[in-house]
Amino acid sequence: MDTATGTTREVDLHRLDLRFAEARLLEPRAVEALARSIEQNGQRIACIAVPEDGNRLILVDGYRRILALRRLGRDTASVEAWACDLAQALLTVLARANARPFAALEEALLLRELVHGQGLSEREVARRSGRDVSWVSRRLQLICALPEVLLTAVRKGDLSTWAATRVLAPLARANAEHAAQLLGALASTPLSTRELHTWFRHYQGASRAARARMVEHPRLFIEAVQARDEQRADARLREGPEGQCAADVRQLLALIKRLRQCLPTLSTLAQPEPVLSALTRLRTALDALQSDLARSFDHDPSPIRDAARTLQTQGLSLREISRALKLSRNTVRRILRAPLQAGDEPAEHGLTLSYLQSAFERAQGNVVRVQQLLAAEYDLILSYSTLTRWVREAGLRAPPARAGEYNFGPGEEMQHDTSAHRVRLAEKNVTAQCAGLVLAYSRRLFIQYYPRYSRFEAKQFLLEAACFMQGSCPICLIDNTSVMLACGAGENAVMAPEMAAFARTLGFEFRAHRVGNPDRKGRIERNFFFVQTNFLPGRSFTDFDDLNRQALAWCKEVANANPKRVLGMSPEAAYVIEKPYLQSLPSALPPIYEVLDRVVDLNGYVLSAPARNWSESDDLEAERKLGC
Repeated sequence: MDTATGTTREVDLHRLDLRFAEARLLEPRAVEALARSIEQNGQRIACIAVPEDGNRLILVDGYRRILALRRLGRDTASVEAWACDLAQALLTVLARANARPFAALEEALLLRELVHGQGLSEREVARRSGRDVSWVSRRLQLICALPEVLLTAVRKGDLSTWAATRVLAPLARANAEHAAQLLGALASTPLSTRELHTWFRHYQGASRAARARMVEHPRLFIEAVQARDEQRADARLREGPEGQCAADVRQLLALIKRLRQCLPTLSTLAQPEPVLSALTRLRTALDALQSDLARSFDHDPSPIRDAARTLQTQGLSLREISRALKLSRNTVRRILRAPLQAGDEPAEHGLTLSYLQSAFERAQGNVVRVQQLLAAEYDLILSYSTLTRWVREAGLRAPPARAGEYNFGPGEEMQHDTSAHRVRLAEKNVTAQCAGLVLAYSRRLFIQYYPRYSRFEAKQFLLEAACFMQGSCPICLIDNTSVMLACGAGENAVMAPEMAAFARTLGFEFRAHRVGNPDRKGRIERNFFFVQTNFLPGRSFTDFDDLNRQALAWCKEVANANPKRVLGMSPEAAYVIEKPYLQSLPSALPPIYEVLDRVVDLNGYVLSAPARNWSESDDLEAERKLGC
């Protein structure tokens, strides 16, 4: 086998075949630096080539060196001719490119051996290695600053070079005892480079007592810092941009107070140019802030509100109103939704709020009668929806009082229901049954579609939902559907035996809500509207398998991934909190089957016709055979 070895000799440049020149990146700066090094120290590393037929050599490695030699006006190059074929040479060059470079500390240890062990000067080492004297000096200073115990830890791999040079070496120069304690603590509870940087930054500003505790338990200190940072992040998330703005204002007030304390001292001295320039910029920034505050809080919103309502009655869209008034769409939407104030007029027809109140009182709260009064007295023909909106914005009719809300703990309850949706399958509109299950605490949702929804489909869906949730809650709230119930309703509901048994195998039991109280399972009821307005519009499906695949992807990527305002996080994030509280699934999942009744005659044959289709003679014949 050919080997990639050979002898080194001086070769004329015209004998080299540069056929791989197009395969190399020739950086001008690197070539210039290489030319300076060759001019000062000579060519330290030989080029690599393989012989070709005749007297020529194919250059495999060293194209930058050849360019540097030509730039210096040289005619020859030091070339190592390998006694192998071209393919073997290329493969060997590629393999050498994967060699691990020396670490900075390894280079420093080798340089220390050359200088102190071999007796070479730093200048001689720099010349013979093709480096600068300053580079050799910096490497030697790096190792001289480290105690021997740190060098031993770095050699064994217990400590990184960065940690030794940036943290422990400065600490050892300032306090050798603390450095030794920290090194011992890191041996049992190591810290990452980022954590060690955080630790050292806090150590530099800590008191003596705090420093002693920090070097004894560095891991405990880092965990305390991380917990504090998490609490601050939670507080910022909870307070929102308003809290951040309030904190910035408090900091600004503190800085202004400190600056006012310094002003008497500055007024008695000749102020230098940097201070004058900074004060000028501060005055400009304060004027701009004052202008922004006046524009944001001190303006009269009535003309803007009237203009927005007028443009709305003219048929302009929300986007067009936003562009016309140079306001954001959220601001326009908030203006249009704001209730009417006393003395305001609906922009259309000049109807005053006082007359609207009078008509509403005379009609005893009947908006249809108000509509008739406006048509008779003002000759106004208004739609019922517009009139109800005016009544609602004027506060004449109070919204229905909220009875309360249901709060659930992690893993306490899940809710299941179905809803009929119109779905487009294979270019046809069909009615499909959407089955949904949601965890009441985290609001994590799972939906699937079926052509019909019997007890067989219910078992299939509940098993898939339990696998999707990786567990179940002890209670599954349902409505009074005959799919789950055998008889009764609400508290007196009796579950179908096969459905109750199936639920027990998955670790939960069904519970029906009171008749006429669908709000009890509002967690799942609200999600059906979300499905109809977000998932179904603009989508087409080839079959039910394609529909359910897209529904599952929508649950993962949209429904459970988007943050919910009531949670302060996404359902997927809340599910991480709830998951430890869920009932574990059994190791053997229950089979899915449908129970069918069959009638067998006295001879053991299964009758094909149902019992309800038997005639009276068939009953008499069966009684005669039984001896009745």
